[in-house]
Amino acid sequence: MDQIKVKAAPGVRVPMENAHRKYITDSKAVTVNATPYYLLRIRDKDLMPADEDTSTASADASTASAVEVPATPATDMQPKVPAAAATAMQPEVRVADQTADIAPADHNEVQ
Repeated sequence: MDQIKVKAAPGVRVPMENAHRKYITDSKAVTVNATPYYLLRIRDKDLMPADEDTSTASADASTASAVEVPATPATDMQPKVPAAAATAMQPEVRVADQTADIAPADHNEVQ
């Protein structure tokens, strides 16, 4: 399979295709297989073809330019919802339901 040399766009980290906790950064070029994953990332401008004179590291042999991120446990699985959206999702309560005419119950009092 054809191989290409790529770097991430400035300020972007791109996960490796088969090692999702390792990232291609903008610091060094990496040689990767020219798979649809990387070609789409180039098209989306997340990756850029690297210059030929840039020092490279093979993605298969060495991941010196790929950054490994440790796995972190998910502490909060609830999605973050803006306050305005959270109030919009509250169930509607009609005023008639809150102000029902109910006579006080005197039969619960101790005599």
